[in-house]
Amino acid sequence: MAMPGEDVDVRGTGKRVRKARGAWSLWSRGAARVLLGLIVAWGLVAPRVAAADPDPGAGELRGVWIHTYSPYDWDRVMRQLRDTGFNAVFVRVGRGGNVLYPSSLLPMDAWAEKAGGDELKRAIQAAHRYGLDFHAWRVCYHMGSAPKEYRARMAAEDRLARDPDGKQALYANPADPRNNELEYAAVMEVVRKYDIDGIHLDYIRYPSDPHYNFDYGPRSRAEFEKATGQKVAQWPEDVISGPLKRAYEEFERECVNSLMERVYRGVKREKPRVQVSAAVWRNHRRYRAVIKQDWPLWIERGWMDFVVPMDYTADDEVYAATVKEQVAMASGKMPVVIGIGAWLLKDPAHLVRQVELARQAGASGHVLFAYNARGIDAMLDALAKGPHRLPAKPAYRAPRICFELPDAIARKDAPHAVEAERPFSLAAAWKAGRVDRSRGVQLTLETPGGRCLAQVGQLSPRSELRAEPLAPADLFQVVARGVLGGMEVVTRGPLLEGRPAAEIEALRAQENPPHVPDGALPRVAVYEGGMGAAGILAALEQSGQVRAFSLHRLRPDHLAAADAVILPQLRDVADLTRDAEEALRAWVASGGTLLLTHDAVGFRWHPAPFPEIGVGAALARRQPLLVTTRGADAWSLEYAYSDHVRITPARGATVVAREKDAKGAPVVVSGAFEKGRVILCGIIPGLKGTGELLPGEARLLLELLTPAEK
Repeated sequence: MAMPGEDVDVRGTGKRVRKARGAWSLWSRGAARVLLGLIVAWGLVAPRVAAADPDPGAGELRGVWIHTYSPYDWDRVMRQLRDTGFNAVFVRVGRGGNVLYPSSLLPMDAWAEKAGGDELKRAIQAAHRYGLDFHAWRVCYHMGSAPKEYRARMAAEDRLARDPDGKQALYANPADPRNNELEYAAVMEVVRKYDIDGIHLDYIRYPSDPHYNFDYGPRSRAEFEKATGQKVAQWPEDVISGPLKRAYEEFERECVNSLMERVYRGVKREKPRVQVSAAVWRNHRRYRAVIKQDWPLWIERGWMDFVVPMDYTADDEVYAATVKEQVAMASGKMPVVIGIGAWLLKDPAHLVRQVELARQAGASGHVLFAYNARGIDAMLDALAKGPHRLPAKPAYRAPRICFELPDAIARKDAPHAVEAERPFSLAAAWKAGRVDRSRGVQLTLETPGGRCLAQVGQLSPRSELRAEPLAPADLFQVVARGVLGGMEVVTRGPLLEGRPAAEIEALRAQENPPHVPDGALPRVAVYEGGMGAAGILAALEQSGQVRAFSLHRLRPDHLAAADAVILPQLRDVADLTRDAEEALRAWVASGGTLLLTHDAVGFRWHPAPFPEIGVGAALARRQPLLVTTRGADAWSLEYAYSDHVRITPARGATVVAREKDAKGAPVVVSGAFEKGRVILCGIIPGLKGTGELLPGEARLLLELLTPAEK
C-alpha cells in the first residue's frame, strides 16, 4: 500500500500521481471515495483511470445451428440450451426448394406435413418460453432436399445454375431474377407470419458443388447483356477468360449483393427489431472471387446486423489467426459472431478452448455447428461449466455506435495501428442520432479478452464523445458498455494495436512512392500483396544483379520507381482493381517490364490484364520445364510448387518455357506491349516450404528481368 507523499501508478496509463500528505479523518476519506465514485460513474474524470474488469462474455451471442429432418421435442431442446447458457437458436426453416412450415410459395417437407400443425410455430414458441432468441435459418438457392417434381420444374424452366459445358447443378442460378424474387418472398413470408427475432441467410452465394465454375447458361447471358448493354460475341469464352471476364464476375457478385441488400431493407421496413445475419465462408478474400460472396462489402454497407463466419477447423492456430483477421476487417462496424465446427473438435475441452480464443480475438459471440453433432450433450455441459457459467443476453439490438480513429493506420485484415504509449484521437457517436432514456454508456480501452486497461469517458445520449486516450503497447479495443432502456449495451469498436514509433513511421511511408537511389542495376519491384512475394524479394536481393524492393501500392506514382515489376498471384484478387489494371497497362506501355505468376497471368478468378500476350488455360501437375532464354541453349527447370498454369499465347508472343514432355504445353510466355514487355509465368516461386526459391526458379526470374551480358 502506498504511503502519503509516494508516487502512485494509475493502472493502464503509465501516469503517476502524488498522494497528498497529512492525516484525513475517516469521514473525509469515505466521503472522498463516494464522491470520486460518483464522478467516475458520470464519466467526468479524465480518461486515464481503469475500471474493474468486466465479464468477458457479457453481451455476447451464444447460439447453435439446428438442422431439421424430423419433429423435435422443442421444449426439451430449448430447455437444455437455456440451462447450458445459450441465448439464441438458429433453426433451419427452409432451403431453396422446401420449407418446414405451411407456405404459399414453396413445398412443405413431407415429415413436417405428416407431423401436422406448424413445426416452425412450435419451435418459436418453445424458444421464447425458455428465453432464447429465435433466428430463422434459410438456406438460399440450394435444391438438394427439394421434392423431385419441384427440381424437375426448376430444371425445365432453366432456373438451375449451369457450368461451361451446360450441365445443371442442384442449385438455383443467382443471376435469374425469378430465383432472387422467390428468395426474397420466402424470407418476407416468414418475417410477416411469425414472431421471429432474426433472419439468418446461408448459401447466399454461387454454388461450390460439384465445382466452382458457374453460371454460364443462356439466362445469365441475357441478364448480363441487359445489365451492361454489351453483346457477348463468344459465349462463354469471352466471360471466362476473354475481354469481358472482369465485367461478368462483377455482374455475378452484384446479383448476390442485391439480394442481401433487398432482404435487409425489406426486413427492416416490415419489422425493424428483427435481426438480419448471414453465415459466410471464412476466407473472405478468396471466396469473394470464387463464389461471389462479398461479405466485407455487406459489412461496409451495413446490410446485416451481425455476421457469422463459418470458421470450421480443428487447428487452433489457424482458427485464432482467422478470427483476429475477421474482427480486424469488420473494423467495429458490426458484431462478428464466430461459427465453430463442433463436430471437428476432438473433445469438449477443445470446444471450450475455441470459445475462449474467439473472445481473446475480440469476437462478439459464437454459434455451434451443430446441435445434431455427435457428443453434443458433453459439449454443452462443458460450456455450462466454463465460458457459459455466467448468463448473457445478446446486445445486438442496441443502437449502433460509430467510431472514428483519424490517427490510426488501417491495415488489411490486421488491427488498426497506432503509436504505443502516445495519445490517439478517438470520436464516438450514436449512429441513429440522439438516444433517449439513458444516461449514456461508458467507453473503455480493453484487451480483446475483456481485461480493462483504462476508461475513456462517457458517451451521452445527445452528443458525441471526443477523447485522446493513451494507446497501450498491445492489442486492444474501444468498448462501450452500459444499459439503454433496460437493454444491455456491449459494443466493440475497431481492433487496434499499439506499435513502436518506427513501425508506425514505416507504415505511413507505404502510402508514399518508393524512393530508390539511382544506380546501374535494374530496379525491380515485387508487389507485397502477392503469394510468395517475400521469397522472390529475398532471392533477388541476394543475387546482387538487381536493386529489389517491395511495392505496396499499384498506383502510377509507385510504379514509376521501377524498371520491372513482379506481380505474383494475389492473396486478394480485389487488389487488382480497374484503376490498378489501367495503371499497370499504362506503365508497361511507357516502357516497363511486368512479370505475372501463376493465376495472375489471367486464370481462374484473376482478371486477365494482358490478353494481348496470352491467358491461363489449365492447371497441370508439377513436372520439369524446358526453358529457352536469351537465345541460349535450353535448360531444364525444377520448381517447388505442386502445379503450374498452362498458357495460351496470343499471336506474336514468344514461348520462353514449356513442359518437357512430348506435348510441350507453354508455361512461360513473353511479348511486347507498346514500348514495354509482359511476361506470363505459369509457375509460382517462393510459395512452397520455407519460401526460399530453388536455384532454377531464381535463375529464371533473373534471366527474364535482366539484360544479357555483352
